[in-house]
Amino acid sequence: MNKKTEYTECLTLVDYLETLKTMGKVKLYTHIPMETFTKSWAVKAKNKRMGVRPGFPDYVIVTNKATIFIEMKSMTGTLTEDQTVWLGELNNAFVCQGFEEAKLVIDKFI
Repeated sequence: MNKKTEYTECLTLVDYLETLKTMGKVKLYTHIPMETFTKSWAVKAKNKRMGVRPGFPDYVIVTNKATIFIEMKSMTGTLTEDQTVWLGELNNAFVCQGFEEAKLVIDKFI
């Protein structure tokens, strides 16, 4: 039995976004790799000075109709306080527990 992790759900999402991009329904998208862990205090300090802030949503997706922000979570994942703040301040920002929820959100904007 394959366990659906946030990572595997994101891979499925990227495949879907690539299909939509080929069809002209998605212009641009990117994943913000905030989960990249480093033990280096120098790298952490450099990132902070460059403006990296915790909690920004995982995906920014530009369609022909809108820019949307998606925070992907596993089926048991929960938001951090920083994520809750970002999502509350951004327009068209959504929490999606898995690919199927993300697909429903994206389909409303294409």
